[in-house]
Amino acid sequence: MALEHGTYPTLAVVSFVSAIFPVVNAELAMVGLVVALPNPNLLPLVAVATAAQMAGKSTMYWLGRRGGEVATGRYARAVERWGHRFRGSSWGVGALVFISALSGLPPFYVISTLAGVFRTSFAAFLVVGSAGRFVHFTALGLFPAALKSIG
Repeated sequence: MALEHGTYPTLAVVSFVSAIFPVVNAELAMVGLVVALPNPNLLPLVAVATAAQMAGKSTMYWLGRRGGEVATGRYARAVERWGHRFRGSSWGVGALVFISALSGLPPFYVISTLAGVFRTSFAAFLVVGSAGRFVHFTALGLFPAALKSIG
């Protein structure tokens, strides 16, 4: 389908949808395209996947931010209590966002939403998350070539 409809638009759509609905797999799409294309240009593929993923993760951030505003009762108290911890150490939050964006553990879906709930800096979330996703998709793009060189 991607080769028929356009590699970059297809990767962008899959990556964006994957950011919001984790059952869709942007990683599989990236590896599949690198394998299927005769001479894949890795940098644009990684850039597209990263930008689309971060657009989707930004959506989750803002949904979390809005959800945190409407929390009531014990949920509001929990958001406030954990928010102090989450925001208390900006280096810790940045490291958590980066590690999650890089590895997917803890799930970047959850971390993106919590970053919004706890009102962390959107600019910092976007920059650090993009850096982690860029490295993540670069490693995935290089994976097929690494396997070929081994076997």
